[in-house]
Amino acid sequence: MYSSRNGIGHIHPPFQQISCITDEDNFQITEVASKAKALYRFIDPNNELFLNPKQIFIGINTYLKNTGQSAINTNDVGQVARIVFEGLSLKYRFVLEKNTFGS
Repeated sequence: MYSSRNGIGHIHPPFQQISCITDEDNFQITEVASKAKALYRFIDPNNELFLNPKQIFIGINTYLKNTGQSAINTNDVGQVARIVFEGLSLKYRFVLEKNTFGS
């Protein structure tokens, strides 16, 4: 776990969590994620639901439900990976903008 003042908070590699519990390798996950629907759902990767790698899929659907979003098909590894990638990207953008332009 990594904590800092910059807003990143708890860093766990969700991408590795997905690859650890699927039969897909990293290249295949990236490939299917690139073909999944963009900006389909939004997650905050710092949410405590994502701290347990064995529960990443359940955590994503729980987070979506808690934030008023509809659940996703957790068998769709590409869509799950895309949601994780986009969540991380948005978090990094938020942190960079906050640190660059102030709060």
